[in-house]
Amino acid sequence: DLVDDMMVTTLASGETFSIDLDTTPPTIIAGGNTAQIIATDVQAVNGVIHAIDTVILPE
Repeated sequence: DLVDDMMVTTLASGETFSIDLDTTPPTIIAGGNTAQIIATDVQAVNGVIHAIDTVILPE
């Protein structure tokens, strides 16, 4: 589950990003870049998908 101000470690180089659930729509903040969460808890065959509106590239 996503929680406000959660710090998430990525699979790419162990970088982190935070999740701000206080905004509408909720936002991901990664190295000065932001992306809005547009869909959550989408069931997939082997997990759950949370979709964002932009690509976040590693720094």
